[in-house]
Amino acid sequence: RVREVMTQYTIGGSVSTGYEAVQEAFEANFIKDREVNSQLCVYVSGHKVVDLWGSHKESSSYNADSLQIVFSSTKNLTSLAIAWLVDRGLLSYTDSIQQHWPQFKYKDSIKVSDVLRHESGLQKFSKSISIEDMQRSNMKESNAVGRLIEMEQQDFPRNNTRRCYHTLTRGWILNELFRRVHPQGLTIGEFFEKDLGEFVGDDVHIGYDSEECSALSRIVDCEMMGMGSLVLQSCLPSKYKKVDLGLFEFASNLFAMRKRMKDVGNNDKPDEISDESMNKPSSRISSFTLIIEKLKLLRSRVAMERVL
Repeated sequence: RVREVMTQYTIGGSVSTGYEAVQEAFEANFIKDREVNSQLCVYVSGHKVVDLWGSHKESSSYNADSLQIVFSSTKNLTSLAIAWLVDRGLLSYTDSIQQHWPQFKYKDSIKVSDVLRHESGLQKFSKSISIEDMQRSNMKESNAVGRLIEMEQQDFPRNNTRRCYHTLTRGWILNELFRRVHPQGLTIGEFFEKDLGEFVGDDVHIGYDSEECSALSRIVDCEMMGMGSLVLQSCLPSKYKKVDLGLFEFASNLFAMRKRMKDVGNNDKPDEISDESMNKPSSRISSFTLIIEKLKLLRSRVAMERVL
């Protein structure tokens, strides 16, 4: 069903009996100007119980089939790509990255599992990656992203842990490793297009030509939502608010600030994963096959980050 909310928004879709409160909360976000475009799909025990979408009247082209950018959810797909290499014996989680990438200098102790677990010490880059260098053809021809990573140095947190969330860097590192190990030298984006299309469908992309499809939903700035970028402003100390920073310089400063603000420590961090457990073979089903089965159930109408 589709209906209008407050004459300013359109809400479509449906929920199963017992999940009406989810729909009410979803609609409330539009009424309170917290959303411009949104999709929400929830499965419980393999059954779809929530399938909603909403859109501001000015976004007339947005609907249930619009492609949505999902930001760090792409980390699930990069992990899947690495699992594919491991499943075929091309890579091991305990391999040092330098074993497959000789130019990965001064970081010979970093293993594949370290990057996957956010424990490589490369949670930030000292330089920004330009939009041009992010393009797939330039990544492969000029190796600009690879060269930047090769010269980076490890920088571990000072709170007696190796773990620090690789917000923006994990995907770039894994993509450069992946294309050096893949038999055809494919990027992770190309891998999903050519090898996994039958599993994830045509509506999952890592790297996307936005000119070819009008279904792509653009990122909406907080200012357009009448929020005045309140979330961002609340996170930044005053000395950062008016500084024009590159993407990775900005992230670097945020990391420093987060260390000071963090009072939880590591009490809630996930249990350590041993290298032995990550490489232990299964007599019944491979980790890659298991993830593929999950993908079949969770196939979604989304577009991943427009890079790689």
